[in-house]
Amino acid sequence: LFGRRIEAANIEEYANNPINTKDGHPLPPHEIALAKVLQTGYPLLQREYMLEQASGKRIPILTNAAPLLGDDGEIAGAVVIFQDMARWHRLEEERDDAIAAIAHDLKNPLTTIRGSAELVLRRARTDGRGEREIGRLETIIGQADRMRDFLGSLVDVARLHSGKLALVKHALDVEPLVRRI
Repeated sequence: LFGRRIEAANIEEYANNPINTKDGHPLPPHEIALAKVLQTGYPLLQREYMLEQASGKRIPILTNAAPLLGDDGEIAGAVVIFQDMARWHRLEEERDDAIAAIAHDLKNPLTTIRGSAELVLRRARTDGRGEREIGRLETIIGQADRMRDFLGSLVDVARLHSGKLALVKHALDVEPLVRRI
């Protein structure tokens, strides 16, 4: 990951490696996993960072670090494990793209089913068909709408997860919602 083997490094050497936050901001030396563990004595688990190699290539990494205690119970050092997450991120992106494509492909026949059910419902009402038949057609339309909404949510979640959809946060008065429930 670092472009060279690191077997035993002091904190200064370790801090010279360009480790950034996930969004690319430089990580202060005292926030780097090794420094944090040596300062606090507590493990640091599953922290995601971005490592920039000398070549300029940026690699998402997962970091786990734990203190090493001497016979006297004092911190004698620390161990840090880095995991290259690039492949994992690619697989997540492929999964999200596949979910979005499948959901989109399911919407097309669903639109046809709903449209056909609406047409048959209009004819059934015009022809004076029974309430039972009309009720079944209304159920088909309602379930098609429900499935369409579900597929839309599925696409939104996939896009949100892949970073292709940004959330816009704003204040919301929840009182009307709570009263409705």
